[in-house]
Amino acid sequence: MALVKPGETIMGMSLPHGGHLSHGAAVNHSGVVWHAVHYGVDPATGRIDHDLVRDQARRDRAQAHHRGRQRLRAHHRLRGVPVDRRRGRQPIFWWTWPISPGSWPAECIRRRCRTRQVVTSTTHKTLRGPRGGLILCAAEHAKAIDKSVFPGTQGGPLEHVIAAKAVSFGEALTPDFQRYAKQVVANAQALAEELIARGLAIVSGGTDTHLMLVDLRPKNLTGKDAEKILDRAGITVNKNTIPDDPQSPFVTSGIRLRHTGADHAGNGPGEMRKVAELIDKVLTSPDDVTVARVRRAGRRVDRRVPAVQDPAA
Repeated sequence: MALVKPGETIMGMSLPHGGHLSHGAAVNHSGVVWHAVHYGVDPATGRIDHDLVRDQARRDRAQAHHRGRQRLRAHHRLRGVPVDRRRGRQPIFWWTWPISPGSWPAECIRRRCRTRQVVTSTTHKTLRGPRGGLILCAAEHAKAIDKSVFPGTQGGPLEHVIAAKAVSFGEALTPDFQRYAKQVVANAQALAEELIARGLAIVSGGTDTHLMLVDLRPKNLTGKDAEKILDRAGITVNKNTIPDDPQSPFVTSGIRLRHTGADHAGNGPGEMRKVAELIDKVLTSPDDVTVARVRRAGRRVDRRVPAVQDPAA
């Protein structure tokens, strides 16, 4: 509300292609208050063609561009969308970053924040803080954003949540947290590589963050079925649509994996490869005997990892 007036055009990633409800989905307030246009991924690569997205932004005169996914490369190509001469305004390049701040080393974050006017994120996912959010912005937008937050959308603050955020930000500045962030990415990449080696497909061919989207069509499974099978084996995932999914959003052809709890518990790439093996086993042979064996094997993996002392404890 601080940056784009109701009825103006915002641009974000299509929900079926990996975007978020807040990127202008029709069922979300962002798709009701603003006119939303969307882009997707190249079906052949599962990646964004940033040159096409930039051309679309120019054509549709989008005032805000949302960007957030499991791949980090080539964001700079979205810069340079020209001023809307009818309004004399430069479009806002808005990086929606809700899931990944605790999975990227600090220098990586600094490089990307320097080239965006607005960065929004959550504090309760990989950052390991309380439920909430944060907004980083260029100085020119600060006053309008502050006013939009209060009194625009929020009432009284929760002091205990503010304090908890301060603790999580303090932890994020430590060398231990930077090592954890690098381990998150290494673990995710090990998990993705092992799943690919076992015949599963990862949308975009891999991951640069802590999550990945698994295309189950090589296994002739739906996301709905895989979610139930893995839950029986003690592995929690959620069904998720893939780009151009032939199934409905209530069935899907994919599952989304993320493993931040395992990272914080001290798991490494070796444990992640074992988890990929267990996932493959139970999806290949979802009979009761295999499910029981995988469930027991998963508990053994947990027991091999030493307990980690929570620095906030």
